Amino acid sequence: MVDITGEIAAEFKQNLELEKRKTLTERVEEALDIIRPAVQGDGGDIVLDEINEERGLVFLKLVGSCHGCPSSQATLKNGVERIVKDRVPEIQEIIVVNTLGD
Repeated sequence: MVDITGEIAAEFKQNLELEKRKTLTERVEEALDIIRPAVQGDGGDIVLDEINEERGLVFLKLVGSCHGCPSSQATLKNGVERIVKDRVPEIQEIIVVNTLGD
């Protein structure tokens, strides 16, 4: 019987080191990519505008059908912000800087 525990532990450690090397912007973009297909499926999109690393703020632009959509704030708080904060704990808040139409 082969003991793969050591191999799994080594792979996990290597993946952890790779994650640590990612920039905050890369990690936020990866989190946005999780919810982006659902937003795009409704004809909108989310664009990362800026990150204030000191304060943990992410500034986004909502584009396409998100412009003027009454559900966009609920999507932002209940979906986007929750997912980003879960995957990037340094982030404290998501702020929409403006919405852009097509």
